[in-house]
Amino acid sequence: MSKPTQSAKDKAFQTQNAAQSVVVTAGGGAGFSALIPGAGIFIAAGIGAVAAAAGFYAIKLGKIVHDPPRDDYSLATTIRESTVNTEIVGDTAIEAAAANLIREVDQTTRSLDGMIVAIERSAGAELASDFEMVEARNAEVFEFARMASRSLRGSAELARPFQDALEELHGEILARVDEAGLPRTYLRPTEGPTSEDPVADIIAAVGSMAESDYEFGHYLESAVADQSLIEPSDGLPA
Repeated sequence: MSKPTQSAKDKAFQTQNAAQSVVVTAGGGAGFSALIPGAGIFIAAGIGAVAAAAGFYAIKLGKIVHDPPRDDYSLATTIRESTVNTEIVGDTAIEAAAANLIREVDQTTRSLDGMIVAIERSAGAELASDFEMVEARNAEVFEFARMASRSLRGSAELARPFQDALEELHGEILARVDEAGLPRTYLRPTEGPTSEDPVADIIAAVGSMAESDYEFGHYLESAVADQSLIEPSDGLPA
């Protein structure tokens, strides 16, 4: 049956873990950032928005591992319109960097969503022995994978400006925490080890997600080129 190869699932799982680490570490970084007078709320909002985008992204990556067949396989698969509005974000360095990163992560998420739906429809068509539809849906799988590959590499590049903007505020955020007399573990993540520096944690987590995105993007590019992204259908002609 048409489904992602084990290699594709393994790559998706690895990338999902990296995205989830951004969600886990963001709480402490955003919470401490909010302590900065005036701009703190905007810094926290930027961190929170990136974490939210990473969370939706992680959900879609998880769906690559679970690919149940669909019975609406005769429908052409299209990418959904974006519902992300980054125009409401402010013009501070960290907000601008967050907005750029969020737009690219959103593009990746929507491309992966289209790819997943096409895979599931292809599997449904195969169960129904409708191999014309299998070929049509598989063509969509590869097209959406190409789109995801481009946006994955784009998000990897756009992670650096966000990290740099957060690094510039690193010392100020921790200084405000110390001035407030709060232990640095006060707003630690609910999962994972206790940290004395949640700002460094989120910077590192975003960096890890960028590395995984870059690798996954190149994997998809090569898997499309050699047609190794999905298992071949037994019923299709050689």
